Amino acid sequence: MSFTLLAAVALTLPRVVGNDVALRWWRWDDADSYTGDIDLDRSTGSGTSFKVPMDAKAGETIHVVAEATDNGSSALTRYERFVVTVSRAR
Repeated sequence: MSFTLLAAVALTLPRVVGNDVALRWWRWDDADSYTGDIDLDRSTGSGTSFKVPMDAKAGETIHVVAEATDNGSSALTRYERFVVTVSRAR
């Protein structure tokens, strides 16, 4: 099973004309109950996706974070966490 995650987190940062927002994706494995590896297809940009590993068990969770940071002189950063719960054994 594949999941595609799209972030609106960048839209919630206060915008200043001329400032760009960079979006970075990463797995928060300290919060996961799934202990194996996942591969995010992209680590930057407006979205990412990954496949739930075959050995993931029902009830295990995988946490992925979208981190949006602007390029202002006092950079602002906002985080949004996506929690995927495996619903059945694969």
